[in-house]
Amino acid sequence: MDEIPYCIWHPDLASEDTYRDLARQHPNTIYYVGRACAAAGYHILYVELGILPDVSIAEEARESETAGGLRIYRDIMGATQRYAVIHDCDRSVAWENPPSPAYLNGDTQVRSRLQDRRVTPRHFQMAYRTIEENWNIHDDIFWHSGSKDSLGEAEIQLLYRPLPPDLPTVYKTPHPNGSPGRQYRPILAIEMPDGTN
Repeated sequence: MDEIPYCIWHPDLASEDTYRDLARQHPNTIYYVGRACAAAGYHILYVELGILPDVSIAEEARESETAGGLRIYRDIMGATQRYAVIHDCDRSVAWENPPSPAYLNGDTQVRSRLQDRRVTPRHFQMAYRTIEENWNIHDDIFWHSGSKDSLGEAEIQLLYRPLPPDLPTVYKTPHPNGSPGRQYRPILAIEMPDGTN
């Protein structure tokens, strides 16, 4: 395996046995497998991996809406120390000395966010980098039914109350016109093909 794909949990999930075999044959994929376990709700395999409690895995588990995902989320949130091992911004894993303490900050590109397609090849220069490694490009622009176009009560409270250490899910998606908007520039400041970021 010369190059390891980063996002092995989207668009489809593999079986628990497939992820188990992958982790056994390629130990450098265990955090990717852990993230896939969170998305699929494979709690038993997640525990078998014996990985550090990672905040991006917690965010993925929280959004998975599966019983196993909720157990993974509770395991991580109940840990005495949490780490930022997986980094979606540059699709990397901090194998040595991952930052800790770490908190849920909403930067994880969870599966529900990956289902949105905002960019056509014609508008490629407006794209932003995603963990799918396709810059969110699709022939047609469409929005997943789970996309939100207004703030919920929990999100509104974030505007006037002190921020908690662990942020709830906040959909920081770009405007439907495809523009990445200012909210992505500090997070994903990556040079675009036209030289902008």
